Amino acid sequence: MAGLQKNVASQNMTFVMVSATTGGPDAAATVSVAVTKDNGTQGAGAGSVSNKGGGQYNYAPTQSETNATDVGFLFTATGDIPVNFDFHTDVVDANGLPSVNTVDWNGTAVSAPATAGIPDVNVKNINNVSAASVTTISANQGTTQPVNFTGTGASALTKSDMVDIAGAASVGTAGYVGVDWGQVTNKTTTNALTNTTISASSTPTAAQVATAVWQDATAGDFTVANSIGASLYTAGVVPGAAGGLFIAGTNAATTVNFTGNLTGNLTGNVGGNLLGTLTTTERNAIADALLDRANAIETGITPRLALRYSGASVAGLLSGVGTATYTFAGVGVATTRIVAAVDATGRTAVTLS
Repeated sequence: MAGLQKNVASQNMTFVMVSATTGGPDAAATVSVAVTKDNGTQGAGAGSVSNKGGGQYNYAPTQSETNATDVGFLFTATGDIPVNFDFHTDVVDANGLPSVNTVDWNGTAVSAPATAGIPDVNVKNINNVSAASVTTISANQGTTQPVNFTGTGASALTKSDMVDIAGAASVGTAGYVGVDWGQVTNKTTTNALTNTTISASSTPTAAQVATAVWQDATAGDFTVANSIGASLYTAGVVPGAAGGLFIAGTNAATTVNFTGNLTGNLTGNVGGNLLGTLTTTERNAIADALLDRANAIETGITPRLALRYSGASVAGLLSGVGTATYTFAGVGVATTRIVAAVDATGRTAVTLS
């Protein structure tokens, strides 16, 4: 019979109810449960019984019912043979693993460990080698390291005494490995040279650096976006020439050919032709700006209004002739543009609209 874990919920046990009359399984029994813990008073089971079919039933005890060293379960039903289960419970941890308290090893009492819960181990052999042969290693554990170590504990590092490198004697200052810089060629990786002294004879002069920069003709060196090199590079075209850099200022070339859009203010004389084609919208905008220029004719009179009133006076419909008020309509429209008060001497007042 499977064991029962002590004081653990969600456990199950199955059993069969057998008819006392027929000797066969009772598939429709009404099962009653009685529980006895540690030879105590019998009580009614508080767990749940479920009919699994074919006369088999399952009982799920409560956690409290399992909290004893010895637990007995009695299952009864009218007309059936009683069934009794008795469990000596197992003590387990939170993961359901049994707790083990070892008293003897192979018939010998176990001594109390230096740290509770952690057994002391006395190793007699290591890989079938007598422990007597490895006492030097044992004696150098902890804060004391063997002579070929530096540092202690997790910071311990192995010391290395290198005599030869690839069969050749190591050279250089004591404690350092000499590097043959002549052999450091065709490197494919980048190495930091922190605290490394490089001979001055290999350091380029300021003039050499300037020459290398200003005489660099490799197009690929000037392709980084937003860099000074990319901004200045013109594929070798001299400044001021077609495709070259534009020169502005008093030292500019006498003649500069400019193609494209010029933004900003232009001061001085412009010779030659300013070529370009205005769009219809641009031309209309210029015309409208001229026609609607404020006070261009008289105070409050723009060129557009002056033309409008002139057209009405010359070619607009006229009414009121022979009266004291002449009314002039706009050219081709019925809108009144001029209302003039007249007498025998001429116009005495004019209203414009």
